[in-house]
Amino acid sequence: MLSALISFLAGCAAKPAPEKPAPEKPGTTFPLSFPVLLVDDRDLKVYDDEAGLTTTRGAAGMGYTEYQVIASDGMTYSILKETQFGRRAWFMDMGTSPYRVFLEMKKRDVITLPKAKALVLRTALAPHGPVDGSAPGAEIATQRIQSCQSVAGLIEVCRKTWEWR
Repeated sequence: MLSALISFLAGCAAKPAPEKPAPEKPGTTFPLSFPVLLVDDRDLKVYDDEAGLTTTRGAAGMGYTEYQVIASDGMTYSILKETQFGRRAWFMDMGTSPYRVFLEMKKRDVITLPKAKALVLRTALAPHGPVDGSAPGAEIATQRIQSCQSVAGLIEVCRKTWEWR
């Protein structure tokens, strides 16, 4: 009787969700409007095309899943997972060889310009961010970010964060 009960309960267990097939080549889950801006707590990165976005080096320590993506059309994405293609062993070249990735992404919402500006400004002025809260740099960054008239324009302003210092 006990074995019948165990068999019954085992048959009622939820079936695991089928796994997604592994990506076959580098790229992204969705086609993106380039250029795109990657934003995290400390960094702003602009990429002009899919190849640039999905190419990295081991020594760069990119950590894609820490970034939010803002496309030039205002659509936002979170990066759920990266799958590597062609990465060499660290000891072969000390992480200097480029390799490509596939970025599994989740589509979010279209971001408004004021929200995009606030997000970029928070990152720009964060400790260890592009400006690091320095007085002259903070004023320059704030002025350039606030003067943007579109999300695409904001991405262009973020292309040269070193000019904010």
